[in-house]
This record gives sequence, structure tokens and C-alpha cells, in this order.
Amino acid sequence: MILPFFPTASIYKEEEIILEPKNNIYFRIVGVASVLDFNCKILEWCSRACFKGLTEYWQRYFRRGLNSYFGKNWTKENYDLIYTRLGNGVNRSLCIEFINSGFNINLLAEDRTSCAKSSQQKIKEQSGTSHNTTK
Repeated sequence: MILPFFPTASIYKEEEIILEPKNNIYFRIVGVASVLDFNCKILEWCSRACFKGLTEYWQRYFRRGLNSYFGKNWTKENYDLIYTRLGNGVNRSLCIEFINSGFNINLLAEDRTSCAKSSQQKIKEQSGTSHNTTK
């Protein structure tokens, strides 16, 4: 359980965990059926607080708490990558893959690179197609 790593944390009406009430950092636990679901929720909804949106003091506080919970030593830059790729539940399957890989941070960086290349390829294809139709 994550509560021991956040001294002011509480459970509200069995529906959400409030990790830090002053900054209103919380996530809903409705529908969480396993430890995997729980860990996905933490990464998806709490990683942002570890690198932006709060003062440096609170960012360190959240990094320390999440790193302790996961047994990791992720940096501010790592949390930026985690949030960019997984934040707000944008890619649950990648989140599960990341967790099942033992939290291999390179998996997120590699996926980010392949996504960027894929996007660039699509733009080239679209511009090539539209260019050909104007001739």
C-alpha cells in the first residue's frame, strides 16, 4: 500500500486516495481490481506532480514517495518521460508493459522515439500525397 510513503495521505469514501491534500493530489480507486491496476493508476495520475505543476519542494516530496513505493530512484527527467508516455491514462497497454518489464525506463524512451518517427513518416506521406494531387 502506498499510504505509508505519504504521511498526510488518506482514503476518501473508499473511492479515492488523496496523497497530499494541500496540493489536492489524488487518484480514484474505483475499478481497481489488482496490484497492477493500482500501480498503473499511480503512474498515470501521480507522475506529473513529480516534475511539474508544483514547487520544487513538493516535486521532490512526490518523487521521494513514489520512488520509495516502487523501489526506484527515478529522476525528474524520468518522471517527465513517464508522464508524457503514460500520464492521464493515455496508454494503459504501454503502462502495463512498462510495469511488467520491471519498470524498464528505456522502454518508454524507445517507444517515444518510434512514435516520433512514425508521426514524421505519416507527415511525409500526407505531404507527398497532397503534393501529387495538386499537379
